[in-house]
Amino acid sequence: MELLDEIVSEPLPAHGRGNRFRRAAGGAVRSLRLRLAAVVLPLAAVLLAVSWIVPGAAGLGPAPASAALDIRREGGHYVVMVRDLFADPATYQRELRQRGLDVEVRIVPTAPASAGRALYVDGTRDNSAITAIPASGLCARLAGCPAGFRIPVDFRGHAEVLIGRAARPGERYGLMEHIDMEGRPFHCVDFLNRTVVEVLPLLREHGVRAEFTSYAAHGARLTAPAGWYVHEGIMVADGQALLLVGPAPNPRPRARDAYCPAAAGSPSHP
Repeated sequence: MELLDEIVSEPLPAHGRGNRFRRAAGGAVRSLRLRLAAVVLPLAAVLLAVSWIVPGAAGLGPAPASAALDIRREGGHYVVMVRDLFADPATYQRELRQRGLDVEVRIVPTAPASAGRALYVDGTRDNSAITAIPASGLCARLAGCPAGFRIPVDFRGHAEVLIGRAARPGERYGLMEHIDMEGRPFHCVDFLNRTVVEVLPLLREHGVRAEFTSYAAHGARLTAPAGWYVHEGIMVADGQALLLVGPAPNPRPRARDAYCPAAAGSPSHP
């Protein structure tokens, strides 16, 4: 904690990433968090890089200080780690094309539980050419450590990679995930096919604001008929969900134990 106090008390440089973060800050608390990230993230990238190097491997050496990606060769693969989570996507693609790779990388805001998660489509039959390297442990909880992927050096197809970063205050998610996945507010909460009037107290209990939509609706609304049934729910921002509702129960609801194995033996709700 003493080291942390020293870090956050140091003035930020008047140029570069710190200056960009400062312009983006929308208040004292948010500014402090971003200032901390500007100092900690490059340090984390350096520390993690030590574990990426395989003794004796033919590597490319450290990436330039200004690079948005850290690309290293390990045997027949490139290990690609994102150093700058807020870089222009075109920068990622340019740096990969310098290695002969046609890969489009996009960083998308997500729930903190999905920070560092990588989703990819590489054009192969089973999408096996690319392997995700997610952030983990304390690094993931800091919501800013490098995350990336491994890709064969001789890969010649086109690939797309989405990597999640923790959404900033007020930012909507780019990857919308079920409200009851692990780490989400409704994990192991019985809400599927319950009425709106039954689900509203659950939302308040878990600190979630909700909007509602239906198959016939155009867009989302702040209210829904009290007797309608909740078919599904996704998180669209921190503390904000979108619920799919209908006048009758969903005849084929998603399995209640899809994200909560403990629910498998509990009685189903009508």
